[in-house]
Amino acid sequence: MEKTDRGLQIKYSMAQGGYWLVAAVLGVFVTPILLYKGFNEYEIGTLTAVKSLATCVFQIFIAGFADRYAHKIQLKNIIAGLLLVGIFSSFLFYILDSNYVVALLLFILMGIGITCTGPLIDSLAAVYMNSGLFVDYTSARACGSATWAFASLGFGVFCSVFGTENLLLLQVIFLLFLLIVIFLLNRTPSKEQASATVNQEDEGVHSLLWILFHYKKYSIFLIGAFLMALCFNTGSCFLIKAFERVGGSETHLGIANFVLAIAEIPSVFIFYRLRKIMSLDRIFVIVALFNTFKSMGLLIGINVYILIGFQIFEMLGYGLSYSANVSYVMELLPSQDVVKGVSFIGTVTSGIGAAAGFYLAGTIISNYGLVILEIFSVLCGLLSTIVMILNDHEKESYLCPLKNYI
Repeated sequence: MEKTDRGLQIKYSMAQGGYWLVAAVLGVFVTPILLYKGFNEYEIGTLTAVKSLATCVFQIFIAGFADRYAHKIQLKNIIAGLLLVGIFSSFLFYILDSNYVVALLLFILMGIGITCTGPLIDSLAAVYMNSGLFVDYTSARACGSATWAFASLGFGVFCSVFGTENLLLLQVIFLLFLLIVIFLLNRTPSKEQASATVNQEDEGVHSLLWILFHYKKYSIFLIGAFLMALCFNTGSCFLIKAFERVGGSETHLGIANFVLAIAEIPSVFIFYRLRKIMSLDRIFVIVALFNTFKSMGLLIGINVYILIGFQIFEMLGYGLSYSANVSYVMELLPSQDVVKGVSFIGTVTSGIGAAAGFYLAGTIISNYGLVILEIFSVLCGLLSTIVMILNDHEKESYLCPLKNYI
């Protein structure tokens, strides 16, 4: 194994930690925040869906832009620019009164300025490694999980003591911290070095459509990843309602997400072990299966302890996928398309999948109730498992036959 750049590793781990601090507010506690501000369940589903939709639309553009101009513009500078948008929109949402139209606009900006940065920070690890600056992505991502864990626990208590609405102020502070860390990160290679490695004319950067048609396993994987995101997001969007049904509160929601995030930390070491004995395709079958098991816990959770306990399935569920996504793209796609490849997984999961999941969650729970929503979540998980099994048995890893027609 290549020697890790220790200074870079520390800073990159801080970047992962900073991002997941923000994600703990915007992801775990967004529903309690919006409920506090007076929005109804349908509006909450729509707002979170719009944020994710903005993410997926803009993510496609920014990932292609980052790949094509990698030799001119530092990826960390692109991330910093997005974070400024996130800081601005988060502060406005904190100080302004509740208004649905204004909230829609601000959630679009938060999708662009915050959610988009997650896949780009992940992509940054691949960019460093492809340029000879080795970082241990899985260890850094474990730092993110640990941060998410203790933040979720602490934020649950924070809501009880200082009020749910003040979490938005914490979000602004954490975004400022993340912005500083991003500025401190190492620069990627010079224009001459980058041109020699990732942007040569004869190996040019490919379009997303070209990648989707030429790499069949990647395309099938994205379908499975979308269904996993549907399962995860429809199951987690109104998790607070599942706790309230059995007498729980925001504190229990925070504990559940603490357990979930703590369960992700061993995923790093499990991933290394599994990688020695099976393919990445087989690992993603395990991810889809345990993601489904976690959603099943919502159906049989007759008390807060069962609901909290089922979060442990994250260890072999989504927790594994965070480590596996970057490795999958680096193994399957050309190096000059790594940023686009990793980012588009984020677009499909955190963007399209989350948007569809949140919208469907709001619509289903408003019209049919919580139990039907939980059943739908499990069905999405089962479908994702089937797709990942099919991809595991797919022999053609690239050069889809449809390439002849594009």
